[in-house]
Amino acid sequence: MCILLSIIGHTINKAHHLRYDGNPRLDYYYPEDLGLCHDDFSFKSGLFLLRGSRYWVEGKKAEALVVFFHGIGAGRNAYMKEIAALAKEGYLVYAYDNTGCMDSEGTYIKGLGQIAKDQAAFFAWLEKDPRSRGLRRYAVGHSWGGYSALLSAKKEFKVEKIVSLAGFSQPSRQYASYLRPHWLRALRPEISLFLFLQLGPYGDIDAVKRIKRSNVKLLYIQGNEDHMVPMDAGMNDLRKRLGKRPNTEFVIVNHQGHNPYLSVKSEKYLMELNKIRAHSLDGPSTIDFDLAKATEENEVVMKKVFDFLAG
Repeated sequence: MCILLSIIGHTINKAHHLRYDGNPRLDYYYPEDLGLCHDDFSFKSGLFLLRGSRYWVEGKKAEALVVFFHGIGAGRNAYMKEIAALAKEGYLVYAYDNTGCMDSEGTYIKGLGQIAKDQAAFFAWLEKDPRSRGLRRYAVGHSWGGYSALLSAKKEFKVEKIVSLAGFSQPSRQYASYLRPHWLRALRPEISLFLFLQLGPYGDIDAVKRIKRSNVKLLYIQGNEDHMVPMDAGMNDLRKRLGKRPNTEFVIVNHQGHNPYLSVKSEKYLMELNKIRAHSLDGPSTIDFDLAKATEENEVVMKKVFDFLAG
């Protein structure tokens, strides 16, 4: 058992014992580029100070707030167009960088479960934030952030609606979904044990259990060609274990991968960049990067998100 846990731990730590600061050779939008007003906030998660921002559009009175949870690899700046789109719909948007990511402290993210620890610290801070008083709470997130969005179903967080874009249901299920041949997925209990040893009760929280104990409305969206979060850890798992839960909707986006909120053309462009390792720090020293082309949104998917939140 000790040897097995050591192998599991080495594999997981290799991927997550590092910071995620984005790529200095790639451009990101700033709030001002998209007509957003913003101010900054910070809070402590364990020993580390996490930094984030509130975003809004001047002249629009917010009736609700949206917490936007970022995916792995960068931070909230990688989703500025989506944040701007939500703000332009009239929401006050909160977004922060997780431990070990971009503007926040931390030598590394440690594990996928770290996002649950950071989230708990954020909602404790949000309770004291005067800007949030009287506003209904919604959550939106992608990938790693999609998992965090699902976790926000915890009753104490007071979130009423959740949109998860290609999120997974539980870290151990996400890790196990990569194992080949499939019979190796029987090692999921051992993976879960390592995650507990790594992050304690935050290491492997099952979002499905939280959702089942809540009345939250849920919209889950995933591309049918998603290889980053296999459907067995995302759509298929949630559908199977949630059953015919009311106020729950699943949307499959055909011919798209892990970024269903982007257009087909934009996803294809990003895949071409991945082939030349453009997102890797040891990739090409210079990149002809078209930010607008890389962030073109899927208008149908975004409208689905807006309609769900407004309904």
